[in-house]
Amino acid sequence: MFNFGRRIVIVTFFDQGSGAILSSSRMPLERLPETFTVDTELKMAGDTFMVVRAEPATKPEFAATRQLKVVVRRR
Repeated sequence: MFNFGRRIVIVTFFDQGSGAILSSSRMPLERLPETFTVDTELKMAGDTFMVVRAEPATKPEFAATRQLKVVVRRR
């Protein structure tokens, strides 16, 4: 896949209760928030989720690792 200079981060979403992977995708860094340390809500597959935690939590950190693990719970 051609990224044409875009910095891509592999984002994996995990269910808080079961630990199961809900989704995994390659996202351009510029589409991700600066931090997940504040309450963050997102929509996936028609459901609304709240971010419980993210590893790493800030854009400079996941820009460096190009990996982001996000634990969510359904609202």
